[in-house]
Amino acid sequence: MASKILSNQRVTVLAGLSSGIASWTATSLANLEALTNVSGAVNWNSFDLNIQASEQSDDRTLTDGAGAQSRGYTNFGGTLELVHPKPDDTTSVFRQAYALREAQQPAAGRR
Repeated sequence: MASKILSNQRVTVLAGLSSGIASWTATSLANLEALTNVSGAVNWNSFDLNIQASEQSDDRTLTDGAGAQSRGYTNFGGTLELVHPKPDDTTSVFRQAYALREAQQPAAGRR
């Protein structure tokens, strides 16, 4: 009988500033190693990758067969809720995760 592997302690969330990735089409190991492991600051119940099928474009060319479609925009998104750090906390993974979130988000979008 096949066994189901639960994701318990097998999921890693790395975070960093988008400016820290030199090339989004050719990410290097050095780029990934520079990210911060914030897995311990992510609430499991709010962690959702919201994976959906990509859009399909009905934009056939003169040489395409009937019903041919091409891949359109990618659908992705999701939610990620962080554990709130205590006000006097300055070094924990909770504070590191919030600091990255604050640095990445425009001031107008902060809550």
